[in-house]
Amino acid sequence: MLIAFISRQCLPCTRCPGRSWHSAQEVNVEQWPLCWEDDFQGSALADHWIGGHANSSREGRIAVNSGLHIAFVAGQEYASCGVVTRQPVIGDLDVRVQFSVDSPSQGSTLELAALSIDPPRNSGLDQDQADRYTRSRVYDVHGAPPYVSSEFDENDGWRIAWNRGSAQTLVDAQGRPMSDNHFNRYGKSIQPPPAGPVCGWLRLLRRGPHWTAYRLNLDDGAWQQTGEVLHMNLPDPVFLRLAAKHWVKEGNPAPAKQIVFQRFELRLPSPTGQPPGNETKTAPPVANTAPLAPEAPPEVRLMQDVRACRECDIFSRTSPYGPFLRVRRSPPAPGDDPENAAVREMAMICDFGQSEPAALYGCRKAPVMLIGINPNLPNHFIIPRTTADLEHWRSGSYRVLRFHPTDADYAKACRHAPEAPLEIADEAALEDLLRSDLTMLVAPQNGRIVGSDEGPEGSQREPERRHARLLLEMADGTRSAYEWPPKQNESWGSEENLAIVRGRFAAGEVVSGFIDRSVIGREVRVRTGREDRYYGNAKRLLAAVGTHLNASLVLGEDMSLHDVVACASPGWDAKWKLPLSSITANCVGKNRWLHRQIEQSDPKVLLITSRTALGLFADSALGRLSTPLSQLPEKGGGREGLFFRVATEGLWWEREVAGVLARTRIVLAPHLSYNDNLIPHSYFTQEKWLEFQGINPDAADWLSAQVRAESNRPVVVPVVFGEGDVMVCLDSNQLWTALSERYPDAEAALRALWIDPLNLISGAIASELTRLGVGQTAGARLTRNAGPCTFCRNRWWTIGDGCDYGKPSE
Repeated sequence: MLIAFISRQCLPCTRCPGRSWHSAQEVNVEQWPLCWEDDFQGSALADHWIGGHANSSREGRIAVNSGLHIAFVAGQEYASCGVVTRQPVIGDLDVRVQFSVDSPSQGSTLELAALSIDPPRNSGLDQDQADRYTRSRVYDVHGAPPYVSSEFDENDGWRIAWNRGSAQTLVDAQGRPMSDNHFNRYGKSIQPPPAGPVCGWLRLLRRGPHWTAYRLNLDDGAWQQTGEVLHMNLPDPVFLRLAAKHWVKEGNPAPAKQIVFQRFELRLPSPTGQPPGNETKTAPPVANTAPLAPEAPPEVRLMQDVRACRECDIFSRTSPYGPFLRVRRSPPAPGDDPENAAVREMAMICDFGQSEPAALYGCRKAPVMLIGINPNLPNHFIIPRTTADLEHWRSGSYRVLRFHPTDADYAKACRHAPEAPLEIADEAALEDLLRSDLTMLVAPQNGRIVGSDEGPEGSQREPERRHARLLLEMADGTRSAYEWPPKQNESWGSEENLAIVRGRFAAGEVVSGFIDRSVIGREVRVRTGREDRYYGNAKRLLAAVGTHLNASLVLGEDMSLHDVVACASPGWDAKWKLPLSSITANCVGKNRWLHRQIEQSDPKVLLITSRTALGLFADSALGRLSTPLSQLPEKGGGREGLFFRVATEGLWWEREVAGVLARTRIVLAPHLSYNDNLIPHSYFTQEKWLEFQGINPDAADWLSAQVRAESNRPVVVPVVFGEGDVMVCLDSNQLWTALSERYPDAEAALRALWIDPLNLISGAIASELTRLGVGQTAGARLTRNAGPCTFCRNRWWTIGDGCDYGKPSE
């Protein structure tokens, strides 16, 4: 049977003569809606741009002053400067820029370009304030390949240029970066050499793999093609660059020049495929669409501000972790098993970079807000532990991040509870992404990775830099150590990352290797990973609150989730050597992401996990705890500890709102990433346990030998971060009866210290909600906090059918 498929391939036609490909939307390209426009008004660069210089030359200046002005003085240096979009544009695009140049001449070029390299986190327009972190080759005309550009070159006219190579750096005699044009390719210049000042428009059109450059013919207002190129080595997401440069040519000084980019326009295919004017008014498929207007409501502006934050170098420019794969899931292919497609599916690798800061997850007006320290990084950089489930490593546990191309897409992800994590489906899929070179480690025989929990001699990942030591133990008992990079004082590059493929391996199997940016644009099979314990225990806790209220509560609807610090790290203790004080100063003190969200959300209860999170939270200068932190117990657990006292005696966050004292109830919980923290137990400090062992030695030995009925874990377990404290977890009547029969005095001692954290904490939350009169909506959700909210429906995006609670009309 012959089956015909409609594909993106077509024969040459009158619409695209001489071409073998065009997008289905090419026919309507002139009707694509205008999504961005920027006239560069005022004196500051708008939020969606990053700008700066390619090197340290002082011969070029860049500034915003009713236009984007780039000026060069005559000199003897190579100088280039420009601006790049902060976030990439996804898919087909039509970008145009109006410019003027005072005196076209040899040794100078200006361009509108698309490239794949991320810009710096912060701008460096002023050379006196710029440094090695803000100067970048992305501001270099023809720099940071691969790229394709529509340009006005010297005094030769308009043309297309491209480079399919990878990003490279040449330096001059002074060690300054300069352009590497060895692999640059240029189209033929269009129009005769201009005389005098030139005003014009550059245009770059992308349709699938096809790129076309244009100039605007000012005589008849028609676009004239200046070149085309097919199958560029560029991924789906690209950054857009406006830049200009000058250089010494044929012994002549680098010329003085005045260039002004006067207007920027970006058009994208209609999100719905409908004609302009009929499409749903949602954000177009471009990241950081446009700077939001000052009148944007706080819930919208706050989310964009959090997402765009690059304040802390340790999470961006100097991070020793990452980059990470960021993927966009593909729909199941025809014929796939529907049940299998739910857990195993294809995803497109859209980026290889750092994780984004995290805004609030869930309904902005949920009555309970859960607050942790900060998000966790993907777990693939962690060396497997011997005590971990190494069979899980056999099937791959390399986590990936979800790619959000637009603010609208990011907002939709933040509207509900966090989705289950994604990870590479299996070791074969992960192995296929590795770079094929000498960094790939192949097992000489059967064996295992010696875990990071087997002491200092085990495998280790250094916390401060990109260096790892893998220790392999073979089946015959011999051990071999491998270091990446091989020299102790070296680190691997910032655009590559180590991937552990197998914790246990057979001879000839790949153990580890490196992934780099070359994987962008490839498809990979992913699966839904195991739910993080933090979110699983948050659900348990919320369900217990619902039991008190006789309600079925939903994480993300009845309880939102936030962190004091927005950016992810591998941990928050001293061993990771993070600059904790400066991070807290930026996130809590300067930017106040969490506290600004609390002001907008106005929750009834703040559920804060851990004393550390409470300390970070209380660092804000615009509020205070009703009982100072210094007067609260240092220890968290037990009847004399912090969690019990706050649940039974109360703690409030106090601040002035419009001259009135506002108080929000705080309930504390132990860290939710550890299941034992929420089970009923008797809590012993180290001193109390030693005392108990001295009085009841036989009972202590008996308890230490028992295992729990439900989990088969020991009855006596050390407290996480408890510095020698222990919990005695008797989880069945049989264990209590046996203890009572054998050691009645020990039973009495345990019952005196008995505590049920889940019931205690959930009861405190439910009691406060009841006191404040929180009821249920017609949809069985808890009633919302007071005040308007347009997060789900606004001029920038619409999530689902909009707000389910009538908030926009308040």
